[in-house]
Amino acid sequence: LSTREVRCVLGQVASGLAFLHANNIVHRDIKDENVVLNGSGHAQLIDFGSSAHVRNGRLFDTFSGTLDYAAAEILRGDKYGGKEQDVWALGVVAYVCLVGDAPFWNGEEAM
Repeated sequence: LSTREVRCVLGQVASGLAFLHANNIVHRDIKDENVVLNGSGHAQLIDFGSSAHVRNGRLFDTFSGTLDYAAAEILRGDKYGGKEQDVWALGVVAYVCLVGDAPFWNGEEAM
C-alpha cells in the first residue's frame, strides 16, 4: 500500500475503533490480519472473538490477542486498559503497513 492508502485505511479503522470505544467495547485483537477491505474498498475490523464490554475503568489481567501487537504492560503481566491496548495495537498495524515488519522482531525472536 502507498503511504496515502495506509493513511486512508488507518483513518477508517481509527474511526471504527472510536465508535467501539464510545460504546464501551474493546476489540482486544487489533492486527493487520483483522483489517479487511470490503467490496466498496472501505476498511473494516473483523474477528470480534476477543472483544469485551468495558465500564467503570475496568482493567484486564488476562492476555487476549496477538503477542506482536501487545503493549508493554501486557508483556510485563500488569493489569491494562482495553482501550489503550487497542490504540497501541493500531499503532503497530500502522508500523507494519508502512515498514513491512513487526516493530519488535529481530528476525529470530521477539525483542
